[in-house]
Amino acid sequence: MGIGAGGFLLFCLAGFAIGCLSGLVPGLHVNNLAFLLAGIAGAASEFVAPTGIGLVMVTAAVTHTFLDVLPSIVLGVPDESMALVALPGHRMVLEGEGREAVVLSAAGSMLAVVFSFFVAVPVTLMMVRAYSTLSAYMPLVLAGTVVYLVVTERGGEVGTHGTATGRDALAVRAKALVVLGASGLLGWYVLHLEPDAGSAVVGEPTLLMPLFVGLFGVPILAVSAFENSEIPEQKPHALRLPRRSVLVNAVGGGFAGSLVGWIPGVSPAVATSFVQSLLPDSEDEPSSMRAFVVAVSGVDTSNAVFALLALYYIGLPRSGTMVALTRLDARFGFDDVVAYLVGVAFVSVAAFAVTVALGKHAFGAVRRADYRVLSVVIVVMLVVLTFVFSGFVGLPILVASTVVGLVPNYTRVRRVNCMGALLLPLILLL
Repeated sequence: MGIGAGGFLLFCLAGFAIGCLSGLVPGLHVNNLAFLLAGIAGAASEFVAPTGIGLVMVTAAVTHTFLDVLPSIVLGVPDESMALVALPGHRMVLEGEGREAVVLSAAGSMLAVVFSFFVAVPVTLMMVRAYSTLSAYMPLVLAGTVVYLVVTERGGEVGTHGTATGRDALAVRAKALVVLGASGLLGWYVLHLEPDAGSAVVGEPTLLMPLFVGLFGVPILAVSAFENSEIPEQKPHALRLPRRSVLVNAVGGGFAGSLVGWIPGVSPAVATSFVQSLLPDSEDEPSSMRAFVVAVSGVDTSNAVFALLALYYIGLPRSGTMVALTRLDARFGFDDVVAYLVGVAFVSVAAFAVTVALGKHAFGAVRRADYRVLSVVIVVMLVVLTFVFSGFVGLPILVASTVVGLVPNYTRVRRVNCMGALLLPLILLL
């Protein structure tokens, strides 16, 4: 790799710091910062080794998957990869169990990293042979996920039992279908517009950011501002989910992430839909919510790890960070992969500790603030970030997606149906 032990540690720390920044700031995604790093790598090549910049990108991406749970459930502003975990996580916050949700998410991510290292070789060998076949059948899998979302709709969020039955259930499913269809049409428009997204103030433009912030973030903040919601006092973070269940769900999420990290066009957001379909509501709703948080966090982190292996073995990037990595003027060899994985192990331990520590204090800090004012300030900041990373074209997308995202609030259907924004377009595109 040619950067030395001191340089290795320095680049890991830089990636860790960048991942913490992107994970904690609502609306700021690590992919945007990765493209920014790729843009300055050429000018800085005389002073900084390109492989070192690559190490910064990879460690930042993994760190981000730990820290992004905090704005997702503390403030209700997820990025696309954590859109679904924000739903049961936010409900746990309202029940005073937000600290536990943060610990469960951090545990799911950490266990997924451990799982990834144990199964990296067999999963890689399997996927190198099978990924083309799997991708060919992916539209059917996605279509099955959409059918599952509609059929199981009873009203209520992920991890809860709805109450609608009979004709009421049919009406609720019809509303869910409308939400799926509306978000799907919006997602289709955005994905087709993405290549010609125009210019951003910083980095390369991305329209997925305003799409998912509008569908899953702004509606929660807007309702909180108008209803003057307050975050209740949070209980100590003692885990109510059995350790065996934490391990099983983390491994399940890690395995799902290890598979979808290889499949073209499937983002962590779609992977979370797979997990949701594999974890139907249990008779114990609190346990169902907790298991979901663990599993989805495992998907997000495992996907980040295996996207690196997919890039090396099949030469195709499966995430924004991996696309940025390919733009570095450097040879991407086996030694680099090993060094990157060691860096991942290093920052994962640090990210776990920081996430749990911040989770103990974040809710208290938010409670001391006026939540209505805080919600308005964050919405304004999201509008500014939309302009910075998406340009003028991102602003109407943010407005349109917010309108669609408000529909579940008033029709009492699960917000998970807004994942039609990716599911439906990908059914047609893959």
